[in-house]
Order: sequence, then C-alpha cells, then structure tokens
Amino acid sequence: MALLELYTEYTRCRKLWKSAEIIKDFHFGNNAPELLLEDGSEYSHPVDPSKPQLPPLRNPDILVGENDLTALSYLHEPAVLHNLKVRFVESRIIYTYCGIILVAVNPYKQLHGDAIIHAYSGQNMGDMDPHIFAVAEEAYKQMARNHKNQSIIVSGESGAGKTVSARYTMRYFAVVSKSGSKTRVEDKVLASNPITEAIGNAKTIRNDNSSRFGKYTEISFDKRHWIIGANMRTYLLEKSRVISQTDNERNYHIFYQMCSCAHLLEFKNLRLLSADKFRYTCMGGDITIEGVDDKKDMEETRRTFSLLGLKEDFLSDVFKVLAAILHLGNVEIVNNSGRDKSSVPLRDPHLVIFCELLGVSAKELVRWLCHRRIVLVAETVVKPVPKDGAVNSRDALAKQIYAHLFDCVIKSINTALQHVFKLEQEEYMKEDIPWTLIDFYDNQPVIDLIEAKLGILDLLNEECLFPQGTDQSWLQKLFNYLASNPLFEKPRLSNEAFVIQHFADKFCSSLSLLMETLNATIPHYVRCIKPNDEKLPFEYDSRRVVQQLRACGVLETIRISAQSYPSRWTYNEFYSRYCILMSHQEAGLGDKKQTCRNVLQRLIQDPNQYKFGRTKIFFRAGQVAYLEKLRLDRLRGACVTIQKHFRGWRVRRKYQRMREAAIILQQYIRGTRTIRKTVSAAMLKQGWAAMVIQRHWRGYRMRQIYHVVRLATITIQAFTRGWMAQERYKMMMKEHKAVVIQKYARTWVARRRFRTTRRLVMNVQLSFRVQKLRKKIDEQNKENRGLMERLTSLAASHSQTVDRLHGVEAQLEKSTNQKASVEARVKKGKEDAELTISQLQSEKDALKLEQQNLEKKFETTTREAKESFDRIKRTLVEEKEYEERLRKIAENNTDIQRQDHEKEVESLKDEIKRLKENRVSLQRKIEEEGQVNADLQDQVVQLTKHVKAIPELRRHLSSLQNQKNNMERNMKEQLTPDGNEKIYEVEDVLVAFDGLQKASRSGPLTGRNTSTVGPGYQEPHAQLQAPRVRVPYMSYAHLRQKFLSLWKAPRDSFEEF
Repeated sequence: MALLELYTEYTRCRKLWKSAEIIKDFHFGNNAPELLLEDGSEYSHPVDPSKPQLPPLRNPDILVGENDLTALSYLHEPAVLHNLKVRFVESRIIYTYCGIILVAVNPYKQLHGDAIIHAYSGQNMGDMDPHIFAVAEEAYKQMARNHKNQSIIVSGESGAGKTVSARYTMRYFAVVSKSGSKTRVEDKVLASNPITEAIGNAKTIRNDNSSRFGKYTEISFDKRHWIIGANMRTYLLEKSRVISQTDNERNYHIFYQMCSCAHLLEFKNLRLLSADKFRYTCMGGDITIEGVDDKKDMEETRRTFSLLGLKEDFLSDVFKVLAAILHLGNVEIVNNSGRDKSSVPLRDPHLVIFCELLGVSAKELVRWLCHRRIVLVAETVVKPVPKDGAVNSRDALAKQIYAHLFDCVIKSINTALQHVFKLEQEEYMKEDIPWTLIDFYDNQPVIDLIEAKLGILDLLNEECLFPQGTDQSWLQKLFNYLASNPLFEKPRLSNEAFVIQHFADKFCSSLSLLMETLNATIPHYVRCIKPNDEKLPFEYDSRRVVQQLRACGVLETIRISAQSYPSRWTYNEFYSRYCILMSHQEAGLGDKKQTCRNVLQRLIQDPNQYKFGRTKIFFRAGQVAYLEKLRLDRLRGACVTIQKHFRGWRVRRKYQRMREAAIILQQYIRGTRTIRKTVSAAMLKQGWAAMVIQRHWRGYRMRQIYHVVRLATITIQAFTRGWMAQERYKMMMKEHKAVVIQKYARTWVARRRFRTTRRLVMNVQLSFRVQKLRKKIDEQNKENRGLMERLTSLAASHSQTVDRLHGVEAQLEKSTNQKASVEARVKKGKEDAELTISQLQSEKDALKLEQQNLEKKFETTTREAKESFDRIKRTLVEEKEYEERLRKIAENNTDIQRQDHEKEVESLKDEIKRLKENRVSLQRKIEEEGQVNADLQDQVVQLTKHVKAIPELRRHLSSLQNQKNNMERNMKEQLTPDGNEKIYEVEDVLVAFDGLQKASRSGPLTGRNTSTVGPGYQEPHAQLQAPRVRVPYMSYAHLRQKFLSLWKAPRDSFEEF
C-alpha cells in the first residue's frame, strides 16, 4: 500500500518532536495537511506537491512503550524519542533494548538491589524486562554454555552512568558466581572499584563521579564458572586535571578525601591543610559535593586497600606522594633579576615538606625547576628559564608524578588480584582437584629479558666498559645471546634495531591490543544516556537525548532494522488482535495459521511487505501501523453502528413510555366519571358490612387451621425427639463399650510389648555381663598363668641357689681342714716368713706409692663423676620443668577429662555393684593366698638375716686371700694335694655368695627352703610344695603417676630416691 493512504483523519503524527493529530484526510495534491497539536491549537503543515515531505507518523498505542525499539512499526527519530520518554518519565523504566544494544537512561537515583539480581539469574534475555542484569546474565550464560569469551562494552558521555553500570555488572557476576573459596576472589574484584574511583574519578559540570580515564576490566572464571581472578587496564588518564580545573569542577576525589582526614593522627606527618588552601584543589571553586562525605569515602578507600591485601606501608607511601603533589602546587616561584630568570626560596615551607616526603634534595629540585639543560653536539648548556617556564615545569612534574602513582596503584591492584588467582589454583591442587592451569599474562619474563644476567642492560653495561665499544657490536651480542628468547625478535629488514614483545604504554599499542581483545570475544553493548544537564531525577530533555542517540549509532541501528522486518507477531497474537478484520467464512476455519494467511493476502496486496514463518509473521516497517488503521476504522464503523442503534432504541423507548402514560391518564379520567354516576349510600353500607363479615369468618377459619397444624407439629416433634434421643443413647453405649474394649486391648498390647522388651533387655544385659565376666576370667587366667610362670622360674632359681649353697658348704668344710693343716705348716714356716716380711715391707712401700697415685686418679675420676652427675642433675631439672609444663597442660585438660571420668564413674558404679559379689568370693581366696604370702615373707626375713652374715665371711675370706698370696710360693713347694683332694679357689666362693645374694633380692621364693650360711648354720629343711602367690597388679599409668609424684617431691627426697 502507498504511504499516503495512512495520512487520513484521526491519524497522529510528529514534527519537530511534537505530537499532533490529522484533522482531515490528506490526499495527493493537497497543499498542506491540517494538524491538531496536543495543546489544542491547529497547525497547517506546508507540503511541496512535487516532492511531498510529510511529517513522520506516530506508532499505534499498542506499540507505545515497547521494550525493544526495533519492534516499533515506524522506526524514525521522533518515534524513538517518544518511546524512551514514555518509558522513562511515565513508567519510570530506565532500560530499553535497541536490537543488541541496551539503552540505559541515567535516573540520577539509586534503584537496584540484590533481590533483582536473583530475579534475573537463570532467566532468558527476552523473558524479563530490559535490564543491565539481563545483559550480564546473557553474557554469563553464553560463556558457561558455549565456552567462549564475552565482553560488555559500556559507552556514553560524562554523567551518563557508565561507572555505575560497570559496577552493577561486576556486582552481578560476584553475586551469581559465589565460589565460597577462602580467598574470596569476588570480594577483592569488587574492592578495586572504590580505589580506582578515588584516584581516577572527579566531579565535572555534567557528573559528580566522572571517570577521567578509560578502563578495561578482565574477569576470569574457572570451569565451575566461579570468579578466580581479574586484571585491569587503563587508558588515557586525564593528567591535566591534577593541575587545573574549570569552574564548579574538582580535582580527583582522593585529594579531598585526604584533606578531610588531615586532623587524624596517621595524617599528621603529611602536614595537610584544608582543600581550599591548596592551589591544585581550589581552582574549581566548590570543594564539596552535595550528598558526598569525603571522610567516609576515605574510610572505604582504606578498607578496600586492606581487603586487597595491600600493606599499610604501601598505603602510607601513596599518601605521602599525594600529599607531596599538593605541597608542590603551593611552591611559590618568583622572578629573579629580570624576566629571564626565576627562583624558589629554599625556606619555602611547602618546598621543604615536599622534599621531606619524597626524600629529594631541595637544592637540586630548585635548580632543575628554574633551569633547563640543552644538549649540543660538543657540550651541554644549562640555561635559566623564566617564571612561566618554571611554573610549567612544576606542573609537568606534578602531572608526571601522579601518572606514575596511578600506574603503580593499578599495577599493585592487578598484582593482588593475580596473587589471589595463584592462591586459588594452589587451593585446587592442595585439595587434589583435577585442574588445568589457566595461562594469565605475567610480565616477569620481559623484566628478566631486560634486567637479568646477560640481559639487554647487562650486555649494554659490558659493552660500555670496552674502549672500542659500538652500537653494532652491542647489537651483535644481543642477537647472539638472546636469539632463543621468544620475547626478543630481530627485524627482517634491518640489522640496527631489535624488538621486545611486551605491552607498551603508547596509546596506539594499547588501542590495538584492546581491539584485538574485543574482537576475540562475543560483544554485548550498553549505551548510557544522560537525560538532562541539571542532574535531576527522571527529567527528560529530548534535544540532549537525540544528540547522544545520533552520536552513539542507536538511530543507525534502528534504520538498519527498518530495512528488514522489525515487527514480529505470533499467529495467536495476530489472530486475537485482528480477528475483527476477518469475514465469517475466514473466522469459521479451524486452522488459525491459514486464517491469518488469508486475511493478510486480502488486506495487503504486496506480498513483499510481510513474510510467514513457522511460528511468527514478519512485517516490514509501517505494515503493523496500516493494520492498526484498518482495525481502528473497523472499530470506528462498528462504534457508529452501535451508537445509531442505541440512540434509536432509546428514542423509541421514550416514545412508548410517553404513550403508555397518556393512555393511563385517559383511562383514569374516564373511570372517575362512570363511578360518580353509578355509586350511592346504600350500596356503600352493604359493601362495608360484607367486608366485615368476610374478615371475621376468615379469621375464625385460620385459627382453626392453626390449632390443628400446631397439635400435629407438637406430636411429630415429640416422636422425633424421642427417636433421636434413643439413637443418641445407643451411639453413646456403643462408644462406651468400644472405649472399654480398646482400653483392655491396649493394656494387653502394652503389657505384652513391655514384657517382650524387658525380656530382650534382660537377655542383652545377661549376654553382655556374661561376655564381660568371661573377658575378666580370661584376663585373670592370663594373669594367673603369668604369675605361675614367674613363681616356677623363681622356684627353679631358688633350687639352683640351694644346690650351690650345699656345694659351698662342702668346700668350706674342706677349706677348714686345709686351714688346720696350713696353720701347722705356718708355724713351721714362720721363721721363713719373717725373712720374707722384710722383703714384703719394701714391696709394701712401693704399693703405698702406687696407692697414692691411685688415690689421685680416684680423685680426678670422682671429680669427673661429680661433674657428670651435675650435668645429669641439670638435665633432670630441665626434664622436671618440662614435666611441670606437661602437668599444667594436663591440668588444663582436667576439666574435659573430669567430665569424661564422671561419665565413666557412673558406668563403673554399675559394674562395681555387679563385681561386689565376685569380690566377696575373691576375698576369701586372697586371705588364703595372703596367709601363704605371710609364711613366705617370714622365710624371706630369715633368709635376709642369714645373708647379713655374708659381708663378715667376705672379710674373713679376703684376709685368707691375703695370707694365701703371701704364702703362695711356700705353699706350692711344701704342699702337694692328693689326687682325691680338690682345692677350691676363693673366687668361686665369692661367685656363689653373689648368686645367693641376688637370689635373696628377687622377692618371695617358692620351691625348696633356703638354708643359712656361716655361724649358726642349719641343715636344709624338707622341700615345700610351691604355693600360689597373688602379686598385686599395677598399670603403667599408675607407675607413671607414682614417678611424677616422686619427681615433684623436694630436692632432698628426690636425691635420696
């Protein structure tokens, strides 16, 4: 259809962004269409008949306020502006789709919460209203589903809301991808925003928090789609803002935050002043922002520094550099000796503070601020500069310091985030989770290439040491040593240069790298729009908005969409919307798709204006508006028909009511005349009497009927109530009997269940106690077997000792006989002995000398033993202190052990009750065994008394040995033993007595009774049967406790022990 066909009466159009309505139909050849503006005034729009330029038409009401601008039937600039205005001002909706672009109009008001984040999580992009969270969810979903990198490009002019939109996007990712990791990566990624806003954002005329640099933030996810790291790149920092600002603007936020905290103790050494007293912070006039507390923002900035893991020393250095920049701006530069020279007083307080904060020399700083160096071919000239040049040098120094500080902070943030990235990977490896290391960029190889040993700088220093060093030889060394490094390249067409692969700071390289990064991802676009310049909430300036739409390419996107099929309707939507345009035959078809096809083919003759899909119908621009016009025309005609019939019906009804009223009036008037002619006084009395009689008769009849009905009703009620009472009594009896039966049944069931449970519990208790008694019997048997084995071994050793004692007695008898013979022989050899005494005396003197030497050795040995004993004593004291610490630890654990012991005591009480009976039976056995032990103890005491005579016997034997040694030679010559005689050596006797003493120390003995030795010697008694001896059992814990008690005893008692 032709476009001119739409310019008919009641059609609304737009010109110069004003809504209007066409008063009369416009046809080709008319000079100007008549328009009715919104304010009620009429306007005639002039049109050139040869080339008619008609005003753009407005979309139908059904399309006004669409979520997607490309869905509008008329896609032109006024329609877009009107749609955005309706959504923003009337519906308070700030987001609108424009194809793949999300248009976000800044409301200058906080709107979002975490509840909205959860509402958009997991939803498709078209299922919910347009939102920044929907774009973030779509990017997150495509990354998780397609495993491809995504990018969200947020653009717009200053004050349009780019920073807030980017912050909401990162916040969405942090909420929906909570990792629960100990490193808390997502919190640290979000923590970078306050820092970058503090050092990179400032107040401008259009925005209170304008980003004065470009930022690209890369967020990394793992295979579980959790945030594991981030990296930030910055572009084009506005360094000139550090030294100058226009009216109603501010420097970077961090300077005002520091000045607001100048009174704090940690900022005293910076010697800061109020922001209006520094040149670099007062140029814009107003130093505050309405609704912003710089002091609280400073606390947030410091908190985020600590959250990222940046140390206090680093933060202190950052504040020192920032304070130095402020003081540098207040350094006064004056002219000196004319206009060509300048100077700075060395006593300038701000100069002194600047040099102290940065640790530089004031003289050198003043020299190079007020002078410049010119390098010529043969010499270098230092020339003074005027005041303006020195001021420019000062400002350039401030800008350069801030730029380096900005890069340093961004680098530290990236380092902190990458450190978190490495910690996350280490955590996966520590937990043995399958993990593929993610390759993220690390600048360390480039640093090693430049600064490491045999690196570029190292080779340059080496070349400078040679007198004949040249650039060519240095390059040749680089090519020889660094050719294998992948970051070092040699140009193909030149031998006088080399290439280092790294991220350069130049804008072209950064922009090229950014474009390569974005081209490798799937983009999502967010266009932020600033609705007004006054920063008023929900105020819409069409001229400002259209400027931004023209600049950002949104209108071009709409024009591209207009060339295709922007309007799309499902078959059901089309059928329900345009069923009024269908004929009876078309509406009677059962297939809705075929009905829609027939209707469109009849209404729109050009088949190129629409296309049929499987589930939707696609329309070109203007076709939906044409269908809406036809629908409105049909509805308008139907409304006219309905109004015509309704008005005719209303008039006819009014006429009929008037006619009926006239007829009634006529009948009344005619009846009154007839009554007056026929009615008399006698007829009135007869009529009145008949009425009285009828009244009394009817009353009597009604009373009679009432009495009969009342009596019947009472009788029925009596029988009914009696029957109901009987039924209720029967039911109560049944319930009572049922309750009695249930009571006895439940009692029997409960009693049976109790008996069964008690029987099971008793069986379990009996089996448990039997097992426990069996276990105790087994342990007692094991203990008894061990004691029996020990008693058996003791009896065997005792019998061996007794045998040895008998042998020793026989040897002693023989020795006595030999002694008598020896004494006789001694008398004979006394004379010879006196001769030998003199010889022995000389030998005795020699032995005395030897004894003195041995005593000296003994003293040295005793001293060494004492020293070793002191060392051992110190060691024991240290061990005692260690045990004291252990005791304290044990006392700390006493409360916990006491609770456990109380529980054990409660359980042991029951066992004690059960063991009391066993104790009574065992007590008898213990008494019997105690009697046997008492007998054995008596024997041991007697044996001990006999053993005490052993030392006297030893002394006697030692004297005999001395005599034997003195007379050994004579005895060998004079005495010759018979073959039947056997001489026992004294050493054998000593060994036998040592064995006897050890046997006496081994405790209670069994087997043969021991016999005494020495004076009062008795014959051995008869053998005794080895009785069973019960040895008390002591656990290791008891022994250890006993040892600890002895250890804690005083020093004297310990040494005695």
